[in-house]
Amino acid sequence: MLLRLLKTYTRHHLKDRFGLEWNKEWDKQSSEIKKQDAGYQKYNDKRKQIIRDLHIDFCRPRHPNEFLAYFASKFTGMYQYISTEEYLLIAEQIKIQPEQIRILCLLALPVL
Repeated sequence: MLLRLLKTYTRHHLKDRFGLEWNKEWDKQSSEIKKQDAGYQKYNDKRKQIIRDLHIDFCRPRHPNEFLAYFASKFTGMYQYISTEEYLLIAEQIKIQPEQIRILCLLALPVL
């Protein structure tokens, strides 16, 4: 659920803030061809920037209640493909074990 939430956040952030979307043609291209594509390079650079910013945010020391507020404000401002029940489960787990959720989010960032 966390990985899905982070992927959706990254994709929407790229679209809303930078006007960038994944081009389905890139799925068919080799990494060498993509490296030469200016559109792909811009998309990938901004994606890396978002992931870097998330990493910094997750590494910032916070009180457990502060982490819940950060998480809610950061990831509930846009449409997510998770149900209300899943949101509630994540919120409950952040209350119970905020450090573990923070670590799971940090571990998910390289996969984005």
